[in-house]
Amino acid sequence: MKYGKLFLQMLAVLVLSGVLGIVLLCLVFRIPAAPLYQHVKDTAYVFEIEGTWPVRGGREANKLDNYTDALMLTNAVFQKEDASLLDRALRVYFPWNERQTPDQLLRDYVRGEAEYIPGTYSRYWHGYLVFLKPILLFTNYLGIRDINRIVQAALVLAVLAALWIRGQRRLILPFLLSIAYLRPAFLIYSMQYSDIFYLSLCAVLGVLWGDGYLKKGNRYFFYFLILGIITNYVDFLTYPIAALGMPLVTWLALEKDMDWAGKLAHVIGYALSWAAGYFGMWMGKWILAAGILKDFGIIEDALGQAQIRMSSVRDAVPITRSGAVLANIRVGFEGIGMAAGVAAVLVLIYGLWKVRWSIWQFFAGSLPYFAIALMPVAWYLVLANHSWVHAFFTYKALGVSVYAILCAGAVAKPLCAR
Repeated sequence: MKYGKLFLQMLAVLVLSGVLGIVLLCLVFRIPAAPLYQHVKDTAYVFEIEGTWPVRGGREANKLDNYTDALMLTNAVFQKEDASLLDRALRVYFPWNERQTPDQLLRDYVRGEAEYIPGTYSRYWHGYLVFLKPILLFTNYLGIRDINRIVQAALVLAVLAALWIRGQRRLILPFLLSIAYLRPAFLIYSMQYSDIFYLSLCAVLGVLWGDGYLKKGNRYFFYFLILGIITNYVDFLTYPIAALGMPLVTWLALEKDMDWAGKLAHVIGYALSWAAGYFGMWMGKWILAAGILKDFGIIEDALGQAQIRMSSVRDAVPITRSGAVLANIRVGFEGIGMAAGVAAVLVLIYGLWKVRWSIWQFFAGSLPYFAIALMPVAWYLVLANHSWVHAFFTYKALGVSVYAILCAGAVAKPLCAR
């Protein structure tokens, strides 16, 4: 009965979130397109100069995704005049032709030179538009990069301050190295990469400041459920597992009242709550859009794309699921990523030394951390096609692994003392 009530409550949260998601999109789609269009036009030249996937510093891990950023901007300014407000909010129309990438098409579109037909991208929520459209009322694409630079730095400092104030100073180095692994100096240039960064760090802050409140009853289950919902609402399938792993590791480091088995059980439970929110919200979009618009092709398209992204084939050429994992490791652990990886190994050795090389004791105490560290690997194995094709940004999910392993070593003695 207890679990049945919890299930119904979570289902109610999912349904209400779907309704709220539609309402918010309808509100921002009422914003006039003209001022947004002008701000996008002002900086469309950036894509002409930089290209579709510019590589900074000669490393694939520093590649920007101007392809998706241009698509996001186009989604924000394009208006299909003969479509209703609800239709535009649920389908998200954009100009499309098969000859040009979105950055090329955006450049021509704002110049009035584009040849296109209206395309739709209805399988995603596009919740980022709730923020992007209002921001484009006041600034352009370069202004958004400046905002990213300031706000992302402020969030990192806020987490560091919270760790210090909450007495979790041993987590500061693991946190900083995991952030370094994400290449923040380049992350600020892509809106595509920034959504999950913002959400992950805000979720970590929520755990640090709200732990006393959230640990009562089932509140943490709802916390991770809502995190999963928001992740799916705003993300374009980049490295969403970070929005689960980063706050989950932080919770684990704060938890002092459970043994390792209890912690592992809760890690699994919270992860399942997040997954219910993430995938439930996604399927909710397909069902709501198909039902409201009476177009069940939306569900067919979404399922078809899901099948492609979960396959082990790229352009009719077989790939291996293990190869998808290795591709992300190869991209992620070069340069600063290699330094973060070496640091993780050294901290593990330090953790073993702290417990006098009692490997079983250390392993048992660290098992919940290792479970979280393997979550990105599991994600790559399931979404092999997507993780192989987009390894230049999906590698960022391994930042969770870096954070988890470093924290396992940093808190080894308290864990193993229980």
